[in-house]
Amino acid sequence: MVADTDSFNLPPFVEQLFVSIEALRAAVVKARENLSLVAEDMVDKESILNHFRDYEEILNKQENFAHELIAELKKNNLEGVHRYCRLINGMSVMIRDDAKDIAKFLNKSALEINNDVM
Repeated sequence: MVADTDSFNLPPFVEQLFVSIEALRAAVVKARENLSLVAEDMVDKESILNHFRDYEEILNKQENFAHELIAELKKNNLEGVHRYCRLINGMSVMIRDDAKDIAKFLNKSALEINNDVM
């Protein structure tokens, strides 16, 4: 998870950052698995799978940025640390907002199907 830090003591927020990235990665995997349970005619699964692929790319970029953040910490460059924190946070917000939109769409589609059945 966290790269070799050459006996550099990482602040707790950096450790938590890697834990959060892995938790998001696990959530994407779980969402991908759950998508297989959705009826084919209910949603455009390929479109949603494209979102998941985008999330995975973003998570990889976040992990790279987290390693860059560590490098900035080692140099005691607080402006660099702040920059990477903002970038990582912004990417997480993008995933969260997009995932919320997908969840709303899936819930709306499920309600429409249930109403049609009744």
